[in-house]
Amino acid sequence: TGRNLHYLRAQLDSFERIVVLDICPELLEIGKDSARRTFTAAQFEKIRWVCMDINAPTIKEELAKVCGNSLDRGFDTITFSYSLTMIPEWEKALYSAKSLMSDSGRLLVGDFDTYTEEGNSIKDFLIRTWYKQDGVRIEAKTRKIILEKVFAGDEYTKTCARFQRKLAGVWIPHHVTCCRKGTITMPDGFRRPSVPDLTKLAGFAAEEKKEN
Repeated sequence: TGRNLHYLRAQLDSFERIVVLDICPELLEIGKDSARRTFTAAQFEKIRWVCMDINAPTIKEELAKVCGNSLDRGFDTITFSYSLTMIPEWEKALYSAKSLMSDSGRLLVGDFDTYTEEGNSIKDFLIRTWYKQDGVRIEAKTRKIILEKVFAGDEYTKTCARFQRKLAGVWIPHHVTCCRKGTITMPDGFRRPSVPDLTKLAGFAAEEKKEN
């Protein structure tokens, strides 16, 4: 539904182009309508709404047409926001996203997680069973596949923050995982990491949990 765009409001003007990709046309229409009513005409013009499967064989060619650039350019930031756990061929989707990254690109995954590192506790069984009713797959191996298989090797800098947030009085586990390539060169020539230290996010969540 493009909800994440509203969290980027302050930075929206910094983007050259934003592509919202979803396989469901109804959800795209909801997001498009919301963005049209919320953002300025110039901001809305930067957003492209694409109804397509990320695992489609022609995904790279079709997105290049939408963005009006070459196939080799790629995307600087690709996100899966609470969507990876609902994609049947999710591992294939990660490889597809990897192929779409630019030379200094990064991939961010924000999604539900298990309570324990290995995901084998009673609480993990309960949350898996509960979310499975809505077609959501929660497995500890998701993090491992991202970090140790799809983005394995020294070419990528990887960060994973695990934390819990309250929902209707119940602590729900989440993770934010980032895999990035290279660094970004600033106008003054200084090269900096293209992703912040996500471990700070986990610390913030822990402090919030103590307060509650």
